[in-house]
Amino acid sequence: MKKFLYAFTGMLLLLSHWAAAQAGPVADGRTLAFIPNKGQWPAAVRYAGAVPGGHLYLEPTGLHYVLLQAIRHPHEHAVGRAEKAPSTPPHLPTADSLVRGHQVRVRFVGADLGTPLVPTEATGEVFNYLQGNDPAHWATGVTSYRQVRYQAPWAGIGVRFYENAKQELEYDFELAADANPALVQLKYEGASHLSLGPGNTY
Repeated sequence: MKKFLYAFTGMLLLLSHWAAAQAGPVADGRTLAFIPNKGQWPAAVRYAGAVPGGHLYLEPTGLHYVLLQAIRHPHEHAVGRAEKAPSTPPHLPTADSLVRGHQVRVRFVGADLGTPLVPTEATGEVFNYLQGNDPAHWATGVTSYRQVRYQAPWAGIGVRFYENAKQELEYDFELAADANPALVQLKYEGASHLSLGPGNTY
């Protein structure tokens, strides 16, 4: 019975990811989707989204980036063209293979940790997470969104996250008329250095 349950769970996972993939990006090319935490991730996570090289987690304290070393598929360059078979079998990662990663946190200094995170612009995609054999950690019918806004981490100041026209993550600090911009303070942890480039990009 357990073997059947695991196999059935695996099939459901594959079907849920297939259904999400069929929806694809919206007409303007956006692909970033913020997915709410319905119990499938640690409690600190409110929303998560895939970014180049890893994932971004929106938490009450700020942003949490988890970046992982890319693992190249041995046949990734052979798609669509003939290629000579390698003389030795390709090296594939195993269950105990070492995958390097790095974490970067951007903390909202002095922010109200209880401020609501409000999503907008539903993508129309639905995700199902059936991980392990404990239904308490399953989440089904999870809707994703294009934007998430921290309502007021600082008095009169909101922060909105979205994907811009260049398909890059962007966030705007939205200030009320009487808000004090000096309240906005960000503390970077895990970054070796910071620099400001053209167009005020980091």
